Amino acid sequence: YFLDTLGIFAACFSPLVFVYFFYTIYRLTFQKYKNLLWFLMSVTFVFCLLLSLRQKLFLDDFLPFCVICTPLLIKTLMQSYRVRLPVFRLRYKIFIECSIIFLIFCYFLIVANQLLYYFINNPNRHFANNYHFAKELALELKKQDVLELATAPSLQKRLRFYGIKNSNKFYLKALKQADKHDMDKKIVKVKLGKYEKVYQILNYD
Repeated sequence: YFLDTLGIFAACFSPLVFVYFFYTIYRLTFQKYKNLLWFLMSVTFVFCLLLSLRQKLFLDDFLPFCVICTPLLIKTLMQSYRVRLPVFRLRYKIFIECSIIFLIFCYFLIVANQLLYYFINNPNRHFANNYHFAKELALELKKQDVLELATAPSLQKRLRFYGIKNSNKFYLKALKQADKHDMDKKIVKVKLGKYEKVYQILNYD
């Protein structure tokens, strides 16, 4: 999960800002006096990388400690920018402009992330697939006045967030294209981009 962790960090900061984030940690390591924010972001980042060698992390608990260190990144960049004569500031200007472009691109990518389903071969590879699936499934269930349903434990927790409770009477069954389904039972279709999943609500015998 090491590469997955690096990818999430890069997506959170945008690639160029993440490179500078790593550079700031490295650069300030050799300074005599270190900012408290440096200790916060460096310990969190190294801790995440080490743990990711063994297990998958829920980075929602760690990323905020790195994001709040953004002022330190800006301060370090501006210090390097100001100590140079205008003639030697060109590469910093290019870096700042490219970083802004990447940030804008990543912002629109996050806002319109559901469009990515039209360009990927497997919907499970979408970074927000679990969130989208649970939300769309809950909306479809509510349209059919289904507020109680038994599913897999991991999905059950996500549905509970959207108001779908567990049930001892009804459960959700995934249907494949070749499967026959009972026309008397409710059918639930979840569409994510060009992909569609079909489920049927059944009674416990």
